[in-house]
Amino acid sequence: MKGIRLFSVIGCLLASHSALAATTTGTVNVTLTLSNSCVVNGSTATSGVPLGTLDFGTQPTTFSQLITQLSNSGTTFTVQCPPNDTFSAVLTSSNNTAPTTPHGTQIGSTARYVNLTGNSHGVFYGVFDTNPSPTPGTALANNATITPVSGPTNGVSTYTLYGLIQGNGTNAGIIAGTYTDVVNITINY
Repeated sequence: MKGIRLFSVIGCLLASHSALAATTTGTVNVTLTLSNSCVVNGSTATSGVPLGTLDFGTQPTTFSQLITQLSNSGTTFTVQCPPNDTFSAVLTSSNNTAPTTPHGTQIGSTARYVNLTGNSHGVFYGVFDTNPSPTPGTALANNATITPVSGPTNGVSTYTLYGLIQGNGTNAGIIAGTYTDVVNITINY
């Protein structure tokens, strides 16, 4: 009988312990914040993305008119943003300041110069988003929005640029050498 009573006491203790059991539920918050981003010319970088080159090539100092189109792996650069996002490509500035001795003709309201490295000579040039031949349209000024060649289609726009240098066929006093500048473009989105 003692064995049955002991079993009954243990059974009662176990039953009362089960009655004290409880559960707690909780939640875990999950978040994701996406910022605006675009793919510019195949790159997700936010600075220093190479968009191409306006290369006038090797020319004699007696040039009259030189025209070039953007070159890289093609003649355009692309901007791809989510389809419902608005974006624009803006020519913000060029790096060179006015040289002591400029050559050629200023093109447009913003004076741009390709300058001879280590020298005070430079040559005026203009940047266009349409072909300036046979008659130049309006050169892009600083902070001008570049008109896309196509798009946006499914969030992708394609752009090109042209360069124009206007000489006079003699260009007295111009020095032979390599003249350079950098055009800065900002993609706003």
